[in-house]
Amino acid sequence: MRTRYLAVCVVLTISLCGSLSVAQVPEAKAKKSTAEAFEDAIHYLRIAKWELAKGNLDYVAIYGDPIEVLALSAKLKDSEKTLLGALEVKDVASAAQGVLKVLEQGRAAQQQDPRLIEQEIAMLGTPPRGRLLAQERLTSIYREYAVPQLLRALADDERANLHASIVGVLSEMGKSAVDPLVVALASEDNVLKGHIIWVLGELSYRQAGPYLREIVEDEASRPEIRQAAQEALNKLRGLNAPAGVSAAELYYRLANDYYYGKITQIAQSGVETAKVWYFKADIGPTFALVPGKVYDEIMTMRSCQRALELDEGLSSAVCLWLSGALQMEAKLGAGEKVSLLGENWPGAQWFVVTAGQRYLQEVLARAEKDGNAPVALGAVQGLDLTAGRGWLSEGSRVIPLADALRFPDKRVRIAAAFALARAFPQEKFMGAEGVVPTLCEAVRQTGRARAVIMDVSADVANKLQGEMRELGYDTQVATSLDDALELARVLRGPDLLVIGVDSDGGQLAELVGKLQQDFALASTAVVFLANEATMAPASELAVQNPYMQVLDAGVSGRAVAASHKEILIGVNQSPISKAEADEFALAGAELLVQIATRDRRVYDINVASDTLIGALHDPRTELVKLALQGLSLLRLSDNQQAVADYALDEQMPMELRLIALDRLGESARLWGNQLRQEQIARLMKEVLEGAPSEFHSKTARVVGTLSLPSEIIKELILRKEH
Repeated sequence: MRTRYLAVCVVLTISLCGSLSVAQVPEAKAKKSTAEAFEDAIHYLRIAKWELAKGNLDYVAIYGDPIEVLALSAKLKDSEKTLLGALEVKDVASAAQGVLKVLEQGRAAQQQDPRLIEQEIAMLGTPPRGRLLAQERLTSIYREYAVPQLLRALADDERANLHASIVGVLSEMGKSAVDPLVVALASEDNVLKGHIIWVLGELSYRQAGPYLREIVEDEASRPEIRQAAQEALNKLRGLNAPAGVSAAELYYRLANDYYYGKITQIAQSGVETAKVWYFKADIGPTFALVPGKVYDEIMTMRSCQRALELDEGLSSAVCLWLSGALQMEAKLGAGEKVSLLGENWPGAQWFVVTAGQRYLQEVLARAEKDGNAPVALGAVQGLDLTAGRGWLSEGSRVIPLADALRFPDKRVRIAAAFALARAFPQEKFMGAEGVVPTLCEAVRQTGRARAVIMDVSADVANKLQGEMRELGYDTQVATSLDDALELARVLRGPDLLVIGVDSDGGQLAELVGKLQQDFALASTAVVFLANEATMAPASELAVQNPYMQVLDAGVSGRAVAASHKEILIGVNQSPISKAEADEFALAGAELLVQIATRDRRVYDINVASDTLIGALHDPRTELVKLALQGLSLLRLSDNQQAVADYALDEQMPMELRLIALDRLGESARLWGNQLRQEQIARLMKEVLEGAPSEFHSKTARVVGTLSLPSEIIKELILRKEH
């Protein structure tokens, strides 16, 4: 039978925990024993002699052997409870925490000590009292750590007198034993395999299902083994696996359960490391440690891999594997790696791009259904690099990339717009109208949070606006809920909406409902400033909406900003940085220019006019250049006039004014003269009166593109020489 596990698995060398560092201890160790120090520490804690207690606690933390300290704690009744209580006392909290860490080290060392486990296994052959004590310790203390040694004893014919007791212990071990047991099914020892199968049936956890079904399907297995596996399979609770469901499908289902956290609570419990079990022919089941926060994702990927080994046509397993990889990397910190994946792990994005658009569409669809922003973003970015016209359209609709334009997370929306713009589809599709507005949203990113402040009192609103501007917010003020909502829509989703006291909570409920219905506003953080009358209804809404918090009316801008930060942390979002904003803005502007240049049949590029005109006053020079280029390619008169105003504005850098003149001439050649009379007069004045210069020459060329009437042009001929 083939091994079920990732080829990149590495063997974890299990070592006993040693003593704590003694770098900060006195040069000579005191003569007091660890037992005396531990007993004195607990005694002084109980009579509130904090200084004496601290000295003894520090001694135990520095010199105490973890296993000895664990034994002392077990012997001295309620000592650990006393230590936990000491955490509330400032004078001894740190010292008590040090001893508690030693106790945890003792438990870990005890659990993994093969000598102690072997002693307990031997005790299974003693009279009933000793046997029962050994059974209790193996199932409650050593648990899954004892499984490899128990299985080796179970496979040893010379220890046949222990076999019945070992099987009994394994069948009472509970969920923790399932993972090492299922990997041990790879053993070539059929007798041992039969025992494992029976135990898995008795334990009855459904995650054993695919492993047992695989044995049933394996025609190379002995008939009695296959029959035993089927009988065990029938005992599993909640499996729902009729005969027609293959092992590959069950592995895929198991992967789904891991992906959605239905099998374990490891990630939620905050455990730092978790065990991933695999099989080695020479030692049996062993494990590698992975960060606890990504255990479910690692198991998702492993289960998908086995599903594909059994059924290479199971494309849904490929998609779920990619989702698991993206979710795993989203949970890892910067530079953090999983050694189990090997030194040459290329990163989830490498697999995403290599897999291509066929699979990424399904990955994205799942992420949209789950509201999973990191996975959605990874899938969209992969589609941006791989998607082409041939894969985008399906029944006049882009599926599901167009749906990502409505995703609550701003990064996902912008990435989807980039991907759709770069693909240049040849036919309109449902959702196409969202591409250019979302590109405009990208262009408007500055790295500063945007806030709309609504309060019926202009004084309150202005005071709050000033305070928040000092904190780095770009702010605008509205004086009613309707105006605030309209302004938020114009801004296409500000980062923060601050709602001051208005008439009642009913209006607020209506506003929140409208925000949730508008995809561009659905992820806008809302801070409501409540008085006594509105506190209750507002608080009730906030309980139901993670994007909303309620503060007392009259709080400072700093308090509002802190509340905004809490909201972002709660919904697992981070502000867009300045570097990220610059990248978004330039890429968005470049794509608007490309759309205006190459293809206007699918996307309404004229929607970008206001955004590009606004970008002319942006401090980023490259963005201004792109805005000038984009405006010159748009037909509306406002665009040409905005370019002319920029060229004629003496406050602007000459480098950019010269570019503006070039773009103005380009616009006039494309769309004809759409300038205002006063703009024409200013251009003519420069031509007639300006000193020779590059600006003067370019202005003259612009005038030549305007097809001005003869009564104006004759002034060029009749002008006075200077």
